Amino acid sequence: MSQDEAVLRRLSEALSANPSAEMTELARAAGMSRATLHRRFGNRTALLSTTARFAVGVLAEAVAPIGEDGEEHREVFVQLFDALVHVGPMYRFLGHVDPNLDPGLSTQFGQMRAELVALIVEAQEAGVLRAPMSAWWVSELFDSLVWMAWAGIANGELARNHAAAQAFDTFWRAVGHDG
Repeated sequence: MSQDEAVLRRLSEALSANPSAEMTELARAAGMSRATLHRRFGNRTALLSTTARFAVGVLAEAVAPIGEDGEEHREVFVQLFDALVHVGPMYRFLGHVDPNLDPGLSTQFGQMRAELVALIVEAQEAGVLRAPMSAWWVSELFDSLVWMAWAGIANGELARNHAAAQAFDTFWRAVGHDG
């Protein structure tokens, strides 16, 4: 991982925990002075935009191979949790980004969210997930579990290699239908 990627990862972690973090706090999280942060990004808007572009790229790369081999819905959800828990701060950060910051990024992240909702609806129609539940509700549950698993890793409550499985298990027990 390059130094730039490491800085952007730290910034996304700080912004996912506190979307309104001051530049001083973000500089501390990035491991640099406030002056260096300003020289590097110019202003908060540029910092948010750069960090969001990086996060969308990481998420897209993490989920790209999922479902390519025609896996069953259940396995696709297992893979999604595994991929997204490990980039949880970026996933959460993007959920907080103002859609007006960069319409292109907003469209990309919105498309990712729409694909998740479409997967949920498809799984409900196939009888794999409980159909009477709103797809929006199920997607929000999914998001919350991704964030909780990452937060559990970050605060030492969950082991990295078990967090995604625990999130999936909770999700599946709540909305899965193994009938």
